[in-house]
Amino acid sequence: MMREILELIDSEETSSVADIAKKLDITVSSLEPQITYLVEKRYLKLNSVDCESIEGKCGMCFAHEFCKAQSTGKTYFLTEKGKKYITKK
Repeated sequence: MMREILELIDSEETSSVADIAKKLDITVSSLEPQITYLVEKRYLKLNSVDCESIEGKCGMCFAHEFCKAQSTGKTYFLTEKGKKYITKK
């Protein structure tokens, strides 16, 4: 499952926890501990865009066209360690 999570995030199709859970057909509550683990082990990093500071006005944010967290305020991206993991066979 770790590889699937990382590959989904890397594909840029999704990077919010809700989207990942939906694509994997699991609940957000069962995915969150896995995301936390991947962040703690430095496979993932939390995006530093502060959506709360724009009070839901995503159109005003520089990242609004590619941001997947318009409802949650949290997105993730792969670190170099995460990228190396998914390219290993």
